[in-house]
Amino acid sequence: MTDYSIDITRKEYPATASTSAHIAIKNLHLTLKQNEFVCLVGPSGCGKTTLMNIVAGIDQNYEGTINLGTLSQTDNKVAYVFQEPRLLPWRSVIQNIHLVLDDPNAPHNTKLIEELLELMEITHIRDHYPGQISLGMARRVALVRAFVVQPQILLMDEPFVSLDERTAQRIRQRLLETWQTQPHTILFVTHDIREAIYLADRIVFLSQAPSNVINEVKVTIPRHNRTDEHSIEAFRQSLKRIGSKTKNYSGATK
Repeated sequence: MTDYSIDITRKEYPATASTSAHIAIKNLHLTLKQNEFVCLVGPSGCGKTTLMNIVAGIDQNYEGTINLGTLSQTDNKVAYVFQEPRLLPWRSVIQNIHLVLDDPNAPHNTKLIEELLELMEITHIRDHYPGQISLGMARRVALVRAFVVQPQILLMDEPFVSLDERTAQRIRQRLLETWQTQPHTILFVTHDIREAIYLADRIVFLSQAPSNVINEVKVTIPRHNRTDEHSIEAFRQSLKRIGSKTKNYSGATK
């Protein structure tokens, strides 16, 4: 199975008229396995979004290498779900989904779209416009749009951060269901350690800026037990004990 490697020697934002130069990432090394769900956790401002933009190919001004094997950052095999759904307001839900496909009316694409709409429970809003649906529904549309291209790597940058917990949990469940029926590698940024424990095969902790990997922990709770709050809390407490012994770990396990 193919591993993907991320090696960023240095990412620096140059000084401007009002700010000094800032080194966001330094000597960060990370390997992702095929079909693995990895959550990135770290203090606010440590460079998580910067890292995702580099992996996505949006930011190419850095020192280092991103090795995605035979994949290209510019094709649909690497998909990105941002913090905001980023739906075009003048297009309907189904039209926003069609935008990412070369031939949305091809039979295999039509079938996949219908399956994903049903799985995300948004078939009934397919002809609605973004201004007519809730943020939670818009998040689901963004997930369908990402999954419909059948990416081999899916990047997700705090996609549920502004949702109430009940809505966020429902969408997490839909995300896992979709991922399990359409396996691929997911790199998911979150500030919520409980969310990371619920979703991930492995949690990667980043230091304060300039960020690098300071620890990696495999989530050993069986997936069928991850709705149990006691199991989640016990695992979180074990992470806090690890974190107390690790330099620059502040804020990563709260």
